[in-house]
Amino acid sequence: MATSEDYLLIEFQDAFELFAVDGFIDFRGLKSIMKALQGSAPNDEDLKSMMKAVDNDEDEWINFDEFVKILSIKFDEMDSAQTVLEAFKSFDINGIGEVSTDHLRHVLTTADDQLSEDDINNLLKDFTDKSINYEDLIQEYNSDLIQYRTATKLN
Repeated sequence: MATSEDYLLIEFQDAFELFAVDGFIDFRGLKSIMKALQGSAPNDEDLKSMMKAVDNDEDEWINFDEFVKILSIKFDEMDSAQTVLEAFKSFDINGIGEVSTDHLRHVLTTADDQLSEDDINNLLKDFTDKSINYEDLIQEYNSDLIQYRTATKLN
C-alpha cells in the first residue's frame, strides 16, 4: 500500500518532469518548481547555494535525486523554523511579533533547562534593541542554515 510519502514523491517527480530537459533541470526550472510547491521561491542566492550543494558534477543542471535532496533541506528548514517560531510566539506576551529581551532573559534564567548567565549574554549580545522581531530572526536562521549546509556539502 502506498504511503503519503510515496504520493508526495510522485508529486515531486511530476513537478520535476514538467521542467526537466533530458532528466535534468537548471536554475530557472528549480526556481519555477519551488515557486509552484511553496507559493513563492526562495531568493536567488539561497537557491543557487542549494543547487551548488547538490550538483555533484557542477554543470549547473541537477537530476531528480539531487532535486529530492534540495526538497529535504527545505522541509528540514520549515520544520526547524516552525519550531523556533512557535517557541518565540509562546514568549510574545503582546502578540505583536516581538519578544522583549528582558522577558526572554527572565524565561531563560528560570526555565528547567536553565542556561548560564554567560550563555544568555552570548545569545542576546547581537540584539541591541530591547525587543527581538522573531520573524526576522527566523529568516536569518534559515539563511544561516542554508549557508552552513552549503559549506558542509550536506554532510
